[in-house]
Amino acid sequence: MRFELCLKLIEIVVMLLKKWGRYQARQELGNGYASKSPTEKIREFCELGVHGSSFAAEERNVPEYLELIDGRIAQLPQNYMTAIRVRFVLQVERGALCSFGFSSVAAFEICLEKAINALLG
Repeated sequence: MRFELCLKLIEIVVMLLKKWGRYQARQELGNGYASKSPTEKIREFCELGVHGSSFAAEERNVPEYLELIDGRIAQLPQNYMTAIRVRFVLQVERGALCSFGFSSVAAFEICLEKAINALLG
């Protein structure tokens, strides 16, 4: 029973990391939850000044669970954060893992597994 519970928790963490990764990838492309593109915001800023638009309020429209996940990931060691980012945000091909500091696919998978377990604990 305990083993099954652990597997279920890992599945939930991976599901949440996938959602977090998709959100982060969209943010990097400028297609996040904000209703205006970065270019539109810059144009408004130039035309209206700082007080003409509410950049901070618009950008903070992030679901709370994504902020919580982001905070937990930020507390992890650097190599764990890199493994999570490579897997869930960048979705890097196995052959390109060396360019992110992993000596092999096995080393990456071990680091990723440790990172997920660290998020559980």
